[in-house]
Amino acid sequence: MSGDALARLARRAVMGEGGHGRCDFCLPACVATVAYPIRPIVGERTPRPRWWLACDVCAALVAATRRDELAQRALELRSEGGLGLLRADAQHLEFIRSSHDGFWSAREGEAESLAGLA
Repeated sequence: MSGDALARLARRAVMGEGGHGRCDFCLPACVATVAYPIRPIVGERTPRPRWWLACDVCAALVAATRRDELAQRALELRSEGGLGLLRADAQHLEFIRSSHDGFWSAREGEAESLAGLA
């Protein structure tokens, strides 16, 4: 099987049964539209897939290297809208930044579109 075919299979696996992966930055608020290839993150308790998913807004923030805005967006979306996953406070913002640091250090390439893979 070619490298392209393997990559497509990996992206399909990340998308899940319903064909709609959630943004790893602001989850579960937004549907992912792109995937970033990443190396395994050393020291992470739960192994991640080799893709980090992003919605359009988060992908634009990644492309602009706007880390603080990306973390703030994630905190706001996770704490609003009845999700109640986190309190909007400094401790949880630092937790999100730490999680995102794993992405920034493990990222291996540019965003790849998930269009048509579901």
